[in-house]
Parts: sequence; structure tokens; C-alpha cells
Amino acid sequence: EDFKLELVSLDLSKDRGWDRALEGCRYVLHLASPFPLTAPPDAEQSVVQMAVNGTRRMIEACSRCQSLRRLVLTSSSAAVSGGGEPSRSHKPCSHVFTERDWTDPDLCPPYERSKTLAERKAWELWRSLPETCRFEMVVLNPVLVIGPMILPNPSPSVTLIWKMFSGEYPAVPNMYPAMVDVRDVSLAHRKAMTLPGISGNRYILSSEVDPVMSLPEIAQLLKDHYGPRGYWLPTIALPWWVCSPMRLVYSELKLAYPFVDTHCYYNVQKASMDLGIDFMPVARSVLDMAQTFEDLDMIRPPASILLRWLAGGAAVGGHAGGDAPGGGAGIDVVGGDGVASTECEEITGLHLDVDEGDTDAEEVIDFGSPLPRLFEYDDVRPRP
Repeated sequence: EDFKLELVSLDLSKDRGWDRALEGCRYVLHLASPFPLTAPPDAEQSVVQMAVNGTRRMIEACSRCQSLRRLVLTSSSAAVSGGGEPSRSHKPCSHVFTERDWTDPDLCPPYERSKTLAERKAWELWRSLPETCRFEMVVLNPVLVIGPMILPNPSPSVTLIWKMFSGEYPAVPNMYPAMVDVRDVSLAHRKAMTLPGISGNRYILSSEVDPVMSLPEIAQLLKDHYGPRGYWLPTIALPWWVCSPMRLVYSELKLAYPFVDTHCYYNVQKASMDLGIDFMPVARSVLDMAQTFEDLDMIRPPASILLRWLAGGAAVGGHAGGDAPGGGAGIDVVGGDGVASTECEEITGLHLDVDEGDTDAEEVIDFGSPLPRLFEYDDVRPRP
């Protein structure tokens, strides 16, 4: 049978076009809703109500589609385990989340609120439909989705890991995000669409890892693979009290902050048994994702990272060439004779010295093969 693809434009905020788009469909996958890194001023309307009303329009259109067999709704773990900032007890959470858990929408930021209210609205409308027009419905609740990319446009889910390669971060948040591979999420959608006997269920999708890998551990994994090739990756862990003010500067930290210094565990036995999915380990997903960063030219080669650090080291309180006065990040250029200098013709590595509060660490980066001198070091200026 020939495969035919028809693209139809729909607006989550408008009623028109839904019946025409669903005409003749046997399955519907409702996949997306707004996911901003930072909450816009009109978040209640542009994030929360957009998600809720878009879901409502989809359910109502599905109820009028006589050919429809099943709707698969992509919700989120944000509708399961969200709700307020975590306890700062510095102890792992003892609660293991299951499909029976729900986020309190009155205690969470706009995105978590939007996913929770949208999923609740879907179940409410679906259960209120008369039997004659009640289609089958399955809901999937993935955690943070990572893995190989096909386009060079990082989603909020992968931005933190992608930016580890850019030289922007001198350290990483000590966070323990539950993750799932995008290929497992794709497989779960296909199986949720066609497997018999699973209508009326929601399924948490998460890689089973105990303990959950922390972001510094993920950075170390990447460093082990990419460090020998000249990439520098930050492995110093930032505690929550450092991340709290930093989230005012880094928008992605606002998204990550609830996970800092906390553990969040999910029971995925239901998805594993009903959908027959053996979830990939996080380490494989991270490395496969990093490979696509390279394939799509999303990460800088070692020479570019060197230039970025030398030109921008002072952005974290340091300077190029020498120890950082008064704390910060000091960067020495190491020449072909192994001596730190600003007059070398070839660059074989960097010597980084980070001294910031309780954080004191040194790191020597060996590029393996020398890089040519590409600019006059005396002309280096800090980034504004």
C-alpha cells in the first residue's frame, strides 16, 4: 500500500478545521503543547489555557469522527510528580511515583499546571461521552526526553546537555532528572496506538535507573568520551543554593531548578508489561544524542571551544592567561613545550583554575595534537 502524507494546519486556539483534519482517520496522536523555557507574562493564557483548550478541541473533534478507533494523548510526568519547589532536606525522595499520582495544579509553575489541567480535562471529557461515540484513549506520561536528534534545533529537554559542550557553563547543577530515550517514546506511541486492551490507561515512560544519573555524572560520561578529543565539559556540581540566584540569568536553570539536589523515582512496570518496552539505559541515550550533536554540527570543534573560553573566561570572573584575581576562573594557554604562555606559536592545551566560594578545582586539558595560534592573545577581551 502506498504511503500518503497530507499536512493540515490547525490552531489550538481556534475551532475551525478540526473535523476536516480528522476525516477518515482511525488513530489520532495529540503530541504537543506549549513548552517555554521561561514563563511569558501571559502564561495563564498562552501556556495553560492553550494546552487545555487545544486538548478540549481535540477530544470534541474525535467524538464526532466516526472512523476513529483510538486517541493517544501525550501528557507528561509533569502531570504526575510536579507541584512546587522540592524539599531542601538533601535526602532522596522516598516516594516512588506511579500512574495513580497526580500533580496539584495549584502548587506548580505554568508548564506543569498546563499539562496537569489538560490531561484532567481529557479524562473528564472522555468519560462524559456517551458509549455510542466514545472512542478508545491512552495517555502517555514521559519524563525528560533525550536521545538522537534529526534537526539541529535543541528542545528544552536537551538544552542543558547541549550547552555543556558550548563552554557557557563552568559547572553544572547537581540535579537528578529522570530521563527517557526519544526512540522508546516513539515506540510507546506506536504500541499505544494499536495494542488491544489498554484503553483507559495512562503510562509513565522513564528509563529504569537506580540510582538516577546526576547531571555531573552525565557530564563525566561525556568527558570520558569527548575529553580525549579536546572537548572540555564541566563536571563540578553546583548545589541548589548556588543555582537559585543563577536561574535569574540562565533561563534553562529555571526549568531544571526543581530537580537540583533531589531525586525523583518512577515505577515504569506498568508500561514495561502492557506496552512491552525494555527502556534503554540513560548512558546510551546521552552518548547517541551527543553523536547527533556532532553529526548536525551543533557542537563546536575543540579549537572553537578554546577561542570561546579565552575570549569569554571573564564572564565567570576570570581572565585569559594566569590565575584569576579575587576568585573566578583563570585560564592559562599551554604551549608546545608544556609551559603556560601567551607567546606560544602552537597550543597543546589549557590549564583551568576555578576558585569560586566553596568550589576550588583545577583541570588540565590536553588537546592531543597542537592547534595553531589563531589570534593575538593580547587582543583578548572579556565578553560583555
